[in-house]
Amino acid sequence: MKKIEMEDLKNYYNGDISILNDEDLKIYSLYYSLLIDYLLKNSNLKKVDEDIYKCDLNFVPVKIDNMDLFQYMSSENLKYFYIRNIIHVERLTKEEKEFLLSKNNLDLNDNEELESFVKNSMYKLIYEGKGKENETVFYGPFNANYMLPANSLVIGFRYDEFNNDGMSDNEWDINHDKQDNKKLDFFREINIKNDKFKDVLVRFLEYNDFSIQKKNNVDNMTIKRV
Repeated sequence: MKKIEMEDLKNYYNGDISILNDEDLKIYSLYYSLLIDYLLKNSNLKKVDEDIYKCDLNFVPVKIDNMDLFQYMSSENLKYFYIRNIIHVERLTKEEKEFLLSKNNLDLNDNEELESFVKNSMYKLIYEGKGKENETVFYGPFNANYMLPANSLVIGFRYDEFNNDGMSDNEWDINHDKQDNKKLDFFREINIKNDKFKDVLVRFLEYNDFSIQKKNNVDNMTIKRV
């Protein structure tokens, strides 16, 4: 499970980050990890991610020191896809925080209570709007391509698009066109169990080097799940 640092959240947090403490950061990492597990359990995203890696069109994964915060947090499970949402842990009640911290077993397959908690709290923790009807927000640059409903569970996709792996410019152009076509095939294969995402819209966005902010520091940023 990946740790989160206050310095990283400052770049993204829509709210008063000063109210968060060290325990909140631990809960943030814990909940993000559970949300990834929940997504993988209720989709075939892991298989599609693996199929992209096996593809012969040079879909090179992003190196860890070039990832943004979100892809880094998902990198133990996925090479290309990741959850792009901020987790607003300040919205959890004291009882809900205690519930999460009390869990020794974080395996959703063995804990229906924990899985139900993730399903029912997801909307509250990822919502980015101000309660207005049909509200949209930017999940990335201030560009219409990155605008989605405020209740979206945003699945990002990113690979090392400009890695030529020794190809000439012409060879890279040809391969890149093939990648674009193949990506559409892969995306069409994704199957999400939408009934498992209460009040949340699962949406996909592709990111590149120009639409992300690289993580500040990746040293000593892994904590063991218990």
